[in-house]
Amino acid sequence: MQLLNRNVQVLYEDEAVLAVRKPCGIGVQHDRSDDISLMDYAADYLRSKKRGNAYIGLVHRIDKPASGVVIFGKTSESTARLNAGFGQAAFEKTYWAVLDGSPEEEEGILTHYCKKDGKNNKSYAFDYPGKGRKKAVLRFRRVGLSDRYTFLEILLVTGRHHQIRCQLARINCHIKGDVKYGFPRTIPGGGIALHAYALGFPHPVTGEWLFIHAEPPSATLWDLFKQVYHAKKDKQPW
Repeated sequence: MQLLNRNVQVLYEDEAVLAVRKPCGIGVQHDRSDDISLMDYAADYLRSKKRGNAYIGLVHRIDKPASGVVIFGKTSESTARLNAGFGQAAFEKTYWAVLDGSPEEEEGILTHYCKKDGKNNKSYAFDYPGKGRKKAVLRFRRVGLSDRYTFLEILLVTGRHHQIRCQLARINCHIKGDVKYGFPRTIPGGGIALHAYALGFPHPVTGEWLFIHAEPPSATLWDLFKQVYHAKKDKQPW
């Protein structure tokens, strides 16, 4: 596994697609902070291989404090095809989260109507439609429990701003470290316990189904999550 920097890793690469593991605290694109972005790392990596200009195309984003799989297109054509597939829900997007609460059911579907507050960079989930609200749907299943936390696996059906974070907060389940959405304190070192674990999607050129995953960062709760998850023998596909 090749490193783009100390924490950004190449997970998969061919002539059309580059997949990398994003650590917490790095934006996929530039934001107001003007810090170096994941796209910057990816572009530098491709330029170093070509020794000149290299194309890097944005396909999707994950939240800056979260970690996990991010893919880029390496040509304008592949980027356009990936973007079209992402918009049409042709991607299977699996997340892991560590929560301070637990949904009532072990497995189920959450449906809300989310509205973005751009001024505060925050979204709110409502139980009913309304002006400026967009339907948000996710599926979930409980992976396991620790003494204080719940381990949840999530299949994202729609892709709204901060969707997982605001939907879970709506049912009084807060992601560890996510003070913006109600968790009482930050995690040492920053970030939140939300991880984009896997992406499944058709290759933009061949149509072959790709499944790319990244293990979460090493930490006590994530290590326990992985142990419980991989020990399950009865995991069923979504």
